[in-house]
Amino acid sequence: MKKYSRTNIKAACCISLMLLLLSTSIAPALAHSNHPQTTQTQNISQTTPVTVTLYGTTGLHTYTTPMTQEAIQTLLQQETTLRLAIQQAPQAPETKQLQTQFLTTLLATQNIPPATQQEMLTLLQKPLTLVTRQPVKTPRPLPQFNYEGTARICSFVSFGEGSSGPIIILPRFIPFILTPIPRIFMHWNADDAVTSCGNLRNNKGFIAEGAQQGNAWGFWGIGFTVHLPPMTNTYGLFGYALYSHVSSEYMEYYPPNSPPEITGADPADNQQNVPNTLSELRFQIADADSDLMSYNVTTTPDIGSGSGGLKTDGVYSIPVSGLQELTKYTWHVQVSDGKASVDKTYKFTTAAVAPVITNPVPADNEREVPMDITELRFTIRDYQSDAMDYTVQTQPNVGSAQGTGVHDGTYTVPVSGLTYGILYKWFINATDGTHWTRKVFSFITGYPSLFDPYQYGWHYRKQITIDHTQVVGDLSNFPVLISLTDQDLLKAQTDGKDLLFMNGPGMAKKWHHEIESFTHDNGRLVAWVNIPDLSATEDTTFYLYYGNPSCTDQQYPEKTWDSSYLAVWHMNDATSTTVKDSTGHGFTGVKRTASLPSQWSGKVGNGQLFNLSGSDWAYIAVDDQGGLSIPGDFTISAWILPYSDTGMKVAGKHQEWRADYQGYAINWNIVGSETKMSLRCDGGGYAYQYIYADNQFPNNNWYYLSGEKRAGTNYVFVDGQQQSHTGSQSLLNSDNPFCIGAWQTEESNLNFNGVIDEVRLSSTGRSPAWVQTEYNTMNDPFAFYTVGPEEQGP
Repeated sequence: MKKYSRTNIKAACCISLMLLLLSTSIAPALAHSNHPQTTQTQNISQTTPVTVTLYGTTGLHTYTTPMTQEAIQTLLQQETTLRLAIQQAPQAPETKQLQTQFLTTLLATQNIPPATQQEMLTLLQKPLTLVTRQPVKTPRPLPQFNYEGTARICSFVSFGEGSSGPIIILPRFIPFILTPIPRIFMHWNADDAVTSCGNLRNNKGFIAEGAQQGNAWGFWGIGFTVHLPPMTNTYGLFGYALYSHVSSEYMEYYPPNSPPEITGADPADNQQNVPNTLSELRFQIADADSDLMSYNVTTTPDIGSGSGGLKTDGVYSIPVSGLQELTKYTWHVQVSDGKASVDKTYKFTTAAVAPVITNPVPADNEREVPMDITELRFTIRDYQSDAMDYTVQTQPNVGSAQGTGVHDGTYTVPVSGLTYGILYKWFINATDGTHWTRKVFSFITGYPSLFDPYQYGWHYRKQITIDHTQVVGDLSNFPVLISLTDQDLLKAQTDGKDLLFMNGPGMAKKWHHEIESFTHDNGRLVAWVNIPDLSATEDTTFYLYYGNPSCTDQQYPEKTWDSSYLAVWHMNDATSTTVKDSTGHGFTGVKRTASLPSQWSGKVGNGQLFNLSGSDWAYIAVDDQGGLSIPGDFTISAWILPYSDTGMKVAGKHQEWRADYQGYAINWNIVGSETKMSLRCDGGGYAYQYIYADNQFPNNNWYYLSGEKRAGTNYVFVDGQQQSHTGSQSLLNSDNPFCIGAWQTEESNLNFNGVIDEVRLSSTGRSPAWVQTEYNTMNDPFAFYTVGPEEQGP
């Protein structure tokens, strides 16, 4: 429910109106001061009478006070900054600071009585809630009357933009005995109004706000409707009624209403292997206020629906039928107590009737499968516990298998004679005697599990040694940056496809890598190598092989990044309008606006330059379809080179300027007069939290910014160093696209001005050791490792 605080609304309106009046009062004085003066001294020291109009809780206060041109310019500059801050982040702590600073500067002028000064300061001390409504569009959408309130034998007052009927209402009395005569019926309809209604017998009531419709029976009181062009209709009502009913956009109940609760879903949410003989869906509803409730249940695909009204706490069900095997069903439950509605959506998947074949090893479409493997593996299961028969064949033929009367389990197929670089398919057929299942899997072979590259066409290698003092803690599957320029690499293929990383000399194991860029003309290489076990106590050595003119591409980007990486953007141009995600998840970034970000020299290889033409801002958006929404722990990081110190948004999945702040983002923020890094986490409603870095940072320098939630606590890192400030704000998923260089697509004043490189997002909170080592490998690769001399093969 969207709630309004009348005190906060009044405070916000007072401050906003005060700013408006101040700007209109001071601006003419400033314009007057811009006329040519005889000397520069006169321009600075000459005072000008300025009319100051303040609007407080006790009304308008107007004063005339002399101000120097310097004081006027200071006030106007502060007022401009404050207006921009209110537009961009009305709830931010720095906005509150700017408000206090502006008012303090104003009140420092003379001729403003102390009582009025105290009144203005008191307004600023109240929580500021700026109530924003969606802009009116043409045609205007119909209001959604989500809430209802009723009262019997009640008093009420209603006023706002709208009309009531009858147009004029005056109390009526029976002549002589002066007994009041109530009206049988009256009605009001408003685009924006406030109605307060209280039951005279039990002290219960409600306040309705926004667009609304209301009726009263047995009304006795006064009322009016006034229409004065160009103003809209205005109405007001005050009186008593035997019964009143209001439908509105927003409503608060007194005492506060406890919404219904929905629990005990059967099948449970996301339950798997539900029998397709299921005949009903069950759920439990309860209301802490003992209100009677109504419910409505729908299903997708449609297998049944149901509804009920005037229900007490209890378990209810709806019949379903016609379920199909291996099908995902969604059922939606909506419950209302007449004051508030709650919704819950549940999902379940039905079991298979035929046997189910899963978990192929090698995985389907796997490549670089060692050609010396000796078996294939798979799992079969029958959810009715029937005995099964199966057969397995391969193409080209490298082995086969069959089984009779088997039960749930994992089975193997012996294979032999596989050769390098061949696409193999294997076919599995399984039956329970009645139902059949057929699966086809494939894989491509690579070199053996252990091999000597010199025996397979490579001619050169170099030893690379990682300095363990640069590794903060023992790490697993860590991507190390290899960035070097080496003339010996001119012996590699022109596109670097023969570059190969092995965990040792001679017979060794291949390590996965990704080439970010390779320039053959000068041997410039930027690559990432996945180190399975990176030690903080001993140097790690491995070998770079090159010089094989006939081999295929040896890189495997998807396996270079561990399974916790949701996306990795190196910020190179994949095309003139896109940047590629290296994880294989396919979260391609698309450059937006006419002035697109452009490839630029980055911290690691290339990056992207943003905000090329000032007002025609640029950003990169990822249409992730919810795949980058993170409800729990996460890590987001990027290298940034800021060109200006305005509040800028680096990367994140975020939305605001609505009643539901949602998502996460890392930022380059102005906090007071300082520029700081921050992480922002939004938990819905107006619940959000900034976690700021400890120190300020000058422009035109590279910084590595990381924000994360780890074990429920929010942290921010700058250049690998964890900052002292922490938080615990939970996250609410945003339906906006993930953006780089901006928070959200419709807010052009939040764009980044500078270069961004190496943006990463993980579904885990990385350890401080990981983040520090990550910074070390990218900040100074030449300190992180050393490269030995070229070794030529036999």
